[in-house]
Amino acid sequence: MILRFLKRKYPAFSFPVFLFFSSWFLYFTVLWARVFFYDKDGNLCFSAVNLWRDWNVHFAMGSAMAFRKLFLLSNPLVYGVPFNYPFLCNFLSAVLIRAGVPFLTAFIVPSYFFSLLLVFALFTFYKALFRSHSIGMTASMIFLFNGGMGFLYFFQDIFASSSPFSTLLSPPQRYTCLDQCGIAWVSVIDSMVLPQRAFNHGFPLALLALAWVWTYFRSPVKRNNQAKGFFNGKRRLLWAGVLLGVMPFIHTHSFLASCVILACWLGADLVSPIEMTFKKQWVDWGSFFLILSIIGLPLVWILTATHVTQHHFIRWFPGWLAAENGINWFVFWWRNWGLVPLSAILGFLLLLSSADGRKQRLTYFLTFLPFFILFTAINLFIFQPWSWDNTKLLVWASLGFSGLAAYAIHWLLNAIRVSSFRRLRPFLLPVPMALFVLMVLSGFIDDYRLLQRRLSIYVMFSKEEFSLAAWVRNHTDPDSTWLSRPTTDQWLFSLTGRKVLLTFPATAWTHGYSSAQLEKDIDAMYVSPASPLFDSYGIEYIVVDKNDKKQNDLFAAYYPEIHKAGGVVIYKRPLRRAGNS
Repeated sequence: MILRFLKRKYPAFSFPVFLFFSSWFLYFTVLWARVFFYDKDGNLCFSAVNLWRDWNVHFAMGSAMAFRKLFLLSNPLVYGVPFNYPFLCNFLSAVLIRAGVPFLTAFIVPSYFFSLLLVFALFTFYKALFRSHSIGMTASMIFLFNGGMGFLYFFQDIFASSSPFSTLLSPPQRYTCLDQCGIAWVSVIDSMVLPQRAFNHGFPLALLALAWVWTYFRSPVKRNNQAKGFFNGKRRLLWAGVLLGVMPFIHTHSFLASCVILACWLGADLVSPIEMTFKKQWVDWGSFFLILSIIGLPLVWILTATHVTQHHFIRWFPGWLAAENGINWFVFWWRNWGLVPLSAILGFLLLLSSADGRKQRLTYFLTFLPFFILFTAINLFIFQPWSWDNTKLLVWASLGFSGLAAYAIHWLLNAIRVSSFRRLRPFLLPVPMALFVLMVLSGFIDDYRLLQRRLSIYVMFSKEEFSLAAWVRNHTDPDSTWLSRPTTDQWLFSLTGRKVLLTFPATAWTHGYSSAQLEKDIDAMYVSPASPLFDSYGIEYIVVDKNDKKQNDLFAAYYPEIHKAGGVVIYKRPLRRAGNS
């Protein structure tokens, strides 16, 4: 009955599309319900290792906005620097917390809904480019199940296991992340959708905006304003400009990649065989880029002009991770991406050969050129201090390559179906299907493994740390400055939003900051409670492990102990500014 209603309401609806979306809805519902959980002792645990550092960072940002100030000017991660991280994903969680939503729920629920939006955005983007539901679904799965030849090691593990069936059902390791084999292009769901909240929120929104831009410029009806409605025609184009304009505050890499794509699409539209006056083309693009620039450029300036960094973000490094690990470049990409790049090149050539005339061929070329530009760029340059972060742009190259690979698969299927060799069809039809399976198998294994909580359980915060955080929020000044050790699993800044000198040194480094001096000052203050550094930084509270008897004896001689619980002692010191008696 539901299917008949959908078919009548939406003529383009089909059961495969319904099954596609239903499967992903079920997958992400189960995944997000299982990835965080409380054990029998009340400790907050997680089952995906990549959540460990990333979500502590997001907790620290979100809690600072929720419990201290909703609009932060100073960076909650590093003392004395401006806050220029794309903050809107954590801002949304902070607003939910202030509205009374439980802390963990305020972070999980938005990520869950944006994960579902990602599937819809991918399908919409590919359907717009290729005008095919089938290619849209196939390309989306190739993108989401990214991986290389790691599945071969899975088969090795099965054959070497004393209980092969158990190994088959419970993969013992991740097969898109095998450092010993030079496999580092980790499953997108495992490495980005789950841990990277800025990507989780920004990437699908950027995809939708790009799909709106594409459908507008490829549809004469929409361009001539014959499509009515608040969100149709040119209005949709302008909304896309607004959405991409705010993208620097959601996900900066999506903004940069979108700019590369749009620059090439401008050229594609100018040479397009669609009959449109030159003036009309420039008016359309001019109005779009005007909206994008008015909103986006000031935000980019805010993020970059206030970003005082001690590290070069862009540096020449041909070969990227292949060179870093001493692996042949072709071997590296074969292990990490398997058949997808080769199939994408084949799909690109097939698409160009199907063009009707030189103008259409040039349009197709410029449409997919940006994805090859991005792939070339990440293989020649490193764009952040941590080389692996190039994957934040690689994922955009994967967007185009997955679409072209899906096009190649469907072209082969159609070619076999219309082939005059009828007797060979049963033998040839499995070939493109096998190609698809080989492209997605490693990613499928890893994404299936994510659902099995018992395979990897990690404690993020203990029950006692939650109790400590609640006490701190209820009994201390939200704007107070604290001395605590910079560790990834520190409850203080992740759950209370209190100001500290340094949260995560590794994260500070990946964001371009040098934390060496702060680490030295923190060590000096823990050694000398009378250090003038306390007044220089305005330290009001000190956190010490209660099992560290020597250090507790040291601080107890200077400051009163105000709370003790969960292996932690908190000391209070009178606030004095540098130079005061």
